[in-house]
Formats: sequence, structure tokens, C-alpha cells
Amino acid sequence: MRKKIYSLLKTKYIVSFCLAAILSAAGCDTDPIYYSEVTPSTFYDSKDNVWQRFYRPFTHWRWYVASDNPKWNLQELGTDEMCLPTRGSDWYNGGVYQQMHHHQFTATLSNLYNGWYGFAMGVALCWDTWEDLNTYVDFDAMGFEAGTKESMRAQLDALAVSFYKDGLDLFGGVPLYTTTHSDVKARSTAPETFAFIDSLLKVAIPNLPVKTTLGATENGTINRAAGAALLAQLYFNADAWTGVDRFADCATLCRDIIDGKYGKYALDDDWTNIFGFHNETARKSSGRCPARTPSWKPMAGTIPPCSTTTRRAFSGASMPGPTTATA
Repeated sequence: MRKKIYSLLKTKYIVSFCLAAILSAAGCDTDPIYYSEVTPSTFYDSKDNVWQRFYRPFTHWRWYVASDNPKWNLQELGTDEMCLPTRGSDWYNGGVYQQMHHHQFTATLSNLYNGWYGFAMGVALCWDTWEDLNTYVDFDAMGFEAGTKESMRAQLDALAVSFYKDGLDLFGGVPLYTTTHSDVKARSTAPETFAFIDSLLKVAIPNLPVKTTLGATENGTINRAAGAALLAQLYFNADAWTGVDRFADCATLCRDIIDGKYGKYALDDDWTNIFGFHNETARKSSGRCPARTPSWKPMAGTIPPCSTTTRRAFSGASMPGPTTATA
């Protein structure tokens, strides 16, 4: 009996020793083995991949603009003109719409989160994209047309401005970033945010591409007139954000867009063309997010389609909307 117990213990110790040896050997190198991988140093091996990276912030913009939920919820739902009542057991949604109606704004209110996430992620994607392109892509060595890098930078700045302008409109002052590598910042004031947006646009607009053919398709780039229209929107609401009236500056920009200073545009004979299914060639359209079609496939140099059945377009002649700013 004693020999049997000894034999069992001996076997147990041998098994334990073998397991310990195996675990010890396995623990010497915990780095994973990659049999294939995509890293910044290997991804940018073609122009198509560079364009694909460049357009990533635009896909977020497409979702953000096409859904419109954050802006509608924060700009319209809490006003006297709008009410979303509960119908039977539907549309209660945890009381979120009642909170908006009664202005019971809390840190956990989903509409506030979605509004902040929508614009802030767009800004982060713009700066992250530029940092990648500026660090890992040799535009000359890859045979890009001269000025492509500068145009991409200007368009990313203008796109970030579009997001920041919505952040200003929805929340007043917001944290201001130009890189993804800085520490977390506190909110700036509304006038500081206004000035920041103004300065970015004034640098970006001269470097944006220019539309040279009246009625040419607006798709795939942020043109100079779109940048000017964003600036016109900013000035239109300046009084609400800064206390300084900029309506005259807004009017000048709109007139300059109509007169062709920022590219070939003209007022349409039919005002409904800008809202139609072929508004990519509308004479006064200065930017467009195309609608989704079943046959759509991603291509280099194109903005992916919206998730709505109608196209959203900038109108160079009538860009400024109603004053809905949050002071």
C-alpha cells in the first residue's frame, strides 16, 4: 500500500513538473505571431489606399449629416414648435423625449451624448487622418498630382470646421484641438470657439479646389465655395455666439459665391432643383453627399453614399440657415 501511494505521488510530481516546465517555456515569449498584418508602414502602398484613408472622416460626416438626429433632437425637439408625445406604449423610450420637452438635461441623456459624439468624433477623425497622411505618405514618390497634399489638408480642415460649427451651435464653447496627441482640454468659450473656426476657414479656403464648370457634378471634394458657405453660416449666427453682428460679412460672402469668386455657380431657375434626385449638377450646389443606391460600390476618390434616400447638398447661394445658435 505504501509503495502504491509513493508511486502515485511520484507520478503527480512528475506531471506537475512537466506542466510547470511547459508553462514556463510558454511564458518566456508572450508576443503574438502575426502571419499577416496591416500597419501604417505597409498600408499606404497605393493611391487607392491613400484616398481611402483620406475619405474616412467623410464617411462619418455622411452618417452624421444624413441621420440629422443629433441636430434635430437638440435644436428642434426642445422648442415650442415641436413635441414628440407617447402614443400608447410607443415613443416613451425611457422618458427621453419628455426630458427634452421639459429641458431636463442630464449627463446620461442619450440625445446629448449623441450630439457631442457626432461632432467630436468627426473632428478627431479629421486630425487623425491628416496625421497619418502627413507621416506615412510620400505624395511625390507615389506620383500624386502637385498640390494634392495641400488640397487634402485644406479639405480636412474645412470638414473639421463643419463639425466644430455644429458643436458651437449645439453646445456653445467646446474643447479646441488640432491634433490627437494633446492632453484632454477644457471647454473654450463660445467667442473663442468662433474665432478658432474663423481662423481655420480663412487658412483653408484659398487652398480648396475650385469648381470651374457650371453644373459640373459636386461629389468627392469640398470645394472653395463650400468653405465660403461655411464661413457665411458662421457669420450669419455671429451675434448669437459672440454678441457681434456679422450680417454684412455674411451677405458679402453669399454675393461673392453667386458672382463666381469661389467657382462657377448660379441661381437655379427652379428652386426645387437643389432638393431633387439629380442635385449633384444643380447650378447653385457647392457640395453634396450622394444618396445610397443598391448598386453602389466604394471607389477611390468618391464620398460613400448617405444612408438616406435624398441627397443633402450645400447651396452656395442660400447656405445660411435660421439662427439656432446656443450662446
